[in-house]
Amino acid sequence: MLSLVNLITIIYIILLFRKKYPISLSMYWIVIFYAIYVFVPYIRHQTSILSGISDSLVSSIAAYSLVGLLSFILTNSLFLFKWSRLERVNLIKQTEISHINVKKLLTLFVIVSLILLVLSVGITGILSVFQSGSRNLWLHQTNDTILATFAELSSFYVGVLASVLVLSASKNIDKKKSIIIFIFILLSASILVFARRHVIYPLFAVIFYKLSKTVNKLKIFIVGICAFPLFFISMFFMGYFRTFGLHEFNVASVLSYLKNGKFMDIFISNTDFAASYKYLAAQINHEDIFVGPLGYFKLLFTFIPRSIWSDKPQYISVEVLSKLEPLKVSEGFSAASGYIGEAHAALGIGGIVIISSIWGLLCGILDKKYHYILNRRKNIQVLGGKPFGFTLFEFYYLYTAMLLITESHRGDFGAASIHFVLEIVLIGLIIKFSSKRLTLKNEISNHRTIYSK
Repeated sequence: MLSLVNLITIIYIILLFRKKYPISLSMYWIVIFYAIYVFVPYIRHQTSILSGISDSLVSSIAAYSLVGLLSFILTNSLFLFKWSRLERVNLIKQTEISHINVKKLLTLFVIVSLILLVLSVGITGILSVFQSGSRNLWLHQTNDTILATFAELSSFYVGVLASVLVLSASKNIDKKKSIIIFIFILLSASILVFARRHVIYPLFAVIFYKLSKTVNKLKIFIVGICAFPLFFISMFFMGYFRTFGLHEFNVASVLSYLKNGKFMDIFISNTDFAASYKYLAAQINHEDIFVGPLGYFKLLFTFIPRSIWSDKPQYISVEVLSKLEPLKVSEGFSAASGYIGEAHAALGIGGIVIISSIWGLLCGILDKKYHYILNRRKNIQVLGGKPFGFTLFEFYYLYTAMLLITESHRGDFGAASIHFVLEIVLIGLIIKFSSKRLTLKNEISNHRTIYSK
């Protein structure tokens, strides 16, 4: 069964790769799916965390995965055809992000982030990161204070704005300065901040955007091959520095660890892929777990206090984990069983079909609109017009992939949707009010025939 899932997934990846723009939300969704539900079970015997999962249990999970995969492909494949009505985006109503204003916003949030960081952990706490890593500081010394929460949130805003600074730059000198600032911010975040998402999401957003505009498939393939070791190295060293700090860095011990340790254990320990599969296996192995679908709508009632709604639903991932390992939940431990485990716990097999189909539709629609914008920008440039810059739609598109799809695949859509609104939509609104609407009426009227194609 796993071999069948593997075959179908690879075939669909090839079909998506043959499109004019291979890199898309659809491609990203299916690649993450492959990583969790195909790659992880194939290498489970090379890892200590997954080696105990039996072949029969893998086959059972593969059957559920096949249902989800076929449901996604069924709706997403509709968008492989040319549907001009779905492609259209009113360019005049798009917001072009101002590079200058993003630079001002970034400066403001850097200052705010530093102030909150000092107020929450103090100068001593910041210095301790270099001695003993960020894990000890953020997990044991901040005690989940409001200031620490806002410090984490503001530092995420800094990373997101730094990525937008790079993507909104049009002049060569602005591009060079933006890249230097971006690298510095990511290096600082990898040392000072515990959560890897502060570094991974902005970095992948920039890479994703650059590749999504590329039609050169060989270039995409080469970058993809080179990105794997880069991803491993970056994840490993982020894990090392946040655990031991810079002061304890020892090249000899690192080389010894890489030489004597199991490569797959080292790699898997720095991702959530194995954890999602592990808890999905435990969920399937457990007697039927049904928690209901309300956790998907956590965003709608998250601000309702429990004093008013005492039995307000938890995240689905928390509900599932409370049945699998209640002690860990009481200790504040967080783990999810992948989007398949979440959908199955919420609505059974039908839930897997519904959620996968919705993702297929959402990715397909957004891809069509995004590629329409890319084509229109190129057409204007070819005809001698001044192409418009990075738009707010493109910003939301990128972080739908980086945040919403990534965290939903982990199996926690309720939390992912809240993060998306607080961390992406909110910063997008701030950018919108500081930017300007596109004024392309002349371009459109002069090249009306192009836009009608």
